[in-house]
Amino acid sequence: MRNIFKQSHKYRILSIDGGGVKGIFTAYALMKLEEDYGVHILDHFDMVIGTSTGALISAALIKGISAKEIYQNYFDKNLFGQRKKISEQIKGNLFPQYDSGLLEEQLRVYFGDMTLKNLYDSKKDKVDFAFCTSNFTKGEPLIFTSPEFKNVSFTETTATVFEALRASCAAPTYFEPMLFKKTGHYLLDGGLWANNPSMAGLNLVVGSTEVKYKQIEILSFGQTYNEIEFNLKSPAQLIKNPLKNQLWTLAKSAFSMNQDVQTLTAASILEERYFRYVPEEPQDDTKVDEFSTKFVNYTKMYWRKNKDALLEFISSGINTKYNNDKKV
Repeated sequence: MRNIFKQSHKYRILSIDGGGVKGIFTAYALMKLEEDYGVHILDHFDMVIGTSTGALISAALIKGISAKEIYQNYFDKNLFGQRKKISEQIKGNLFPQYDSGLLEEQLRVYFGDMTLKNLYDSKKDKVDFAFCTSNFTKGEPLIFTSPEFKNVSFTETTATVFEALRASCAAPTYFEPMLFKKTGHYLLDGGLWANNPSMAGLNLVVGSTEVKYKQIEILSFGQTYNEIEFNLKSPAQLIKNPLKNQLWTLAKSAFSMNQDVQTLTAASILEERYFRYVPEEPQDDTKVDEFSTKFVNYTKMYWRKNKDALLEFISSGINTKYNNDKKV
């Protein structure tokens, strides 16, 4: 069985987007890499950074949980649980549709009271990490990280893994914000500013180490294809379907632009040293909080169609698709 990872490589970052249960898209690819080629993914990366479901996958990999188990957990455990009644949603902060109890229970099962330093020390060959969150109280980004980044602005290294992951998954309207007891601030999902955390990882490394941009390669996994048509609706339409009014569409559009800007900026800096593995077609009726067999089938088809380009990047550090994508 050939080793698909080149032996001599630059500083490699594994970046994993948020996306709720759609994280199965990334988990499947990681599982296939580990099973088909006999590798442990994080043995070949210097850093892993994740947001929301990407943070969950990242932390699990660092702890030594196989990609196969991570993938299987998307089938076995929908961490959103049962949707609350409307009367219960309006009583919570930012109208959470779900109770966070199931999510918190599973975080305790896997990580207990482990601190970020404990997580860092748990892997013999140290891997730096970062989990993106948002400080809702201060209107600032906040990144929970391994010790390497302790002197960087907007980072926190002394929390528990539970706190970091619970905060990173606190998506507005899905879960309530998390109160970070150390500061008394409320924290939300990092997807508000870095659903694709590639640039956050790039800035952490360049801003706090001797590593330069030209020494960095990023393998970036996403879960969502962004294609939004913004249509203004008439008053009659708004009354008929208020949940799909202009403000809701505007929020989705802003989220989409945020993600695309992160992708384009990272690609413009790293050029062929940046590879993005992400759905390339709209997936109708695929939601972040509901399991979709159709999306799983697309995930498997996408792997078959794109694995050669992914393997080429992994083995060479060069995105052979870059020059073609640049012309589009």
